[in-house]
Amino acid sequence: MGRRSTSSTKSGKFMNPTDQARKEARKRELKKNKKQRMMVRAAVLKMKDPRQIIRDMEKLDEMEFNPVQQPLLNEKVLRDKRKKLRETFERIVHLYERENPDTYKELRKLELDYETKRGQLALYFDSVVSLSTEIGMMWTMTTAILRRTVKKREMKAETATRE
Repeated sequence: MGRRSTSSTKSGKFMNPTDQARKEARKRELKKNKKQRMMVRAAVLKMKDPRQIIRDMEKLDEMEFNPVQQPLLNEKVLRDKRKKLRETFERIVHLYERENPDTYKELRKLELDYETKRGQLALYFDSVVSLSTEIGMMWTMTTAILRRTVKKREMKAETATRE
């Protein structure tokens, strides 16, 4: 969208000087409000603790990758919460990138450690699930073999009692 002249209307007609002054004042006010909103957002981000956000993401991972217990929350809910937390963390990191490079490096290291732990947790979860699947298949096969063996013995015992 292009910028319009403050001296004309949308249709291109000349504007009343009073309306023109009002339009310029509104434009200045919107510009001032935008700066205030940006400052408020930055202040809110500064108040948030990035380490707590990482801890919250770790809790979500523990909930999702727990092989013993089903997650209390739906998979989509977990994914959405993690996405929101990650976006907030990225905004904080971006803020510190400009204002405090040392903290920025520390936060990037913290993020890398989190991703490493998350990968290990996911790998452990996958291995436990695949192992339990294999054990389940073995159990099914063993049960089927035992049933056949019991049936054969029952049939032999039946034929022996008939003779």
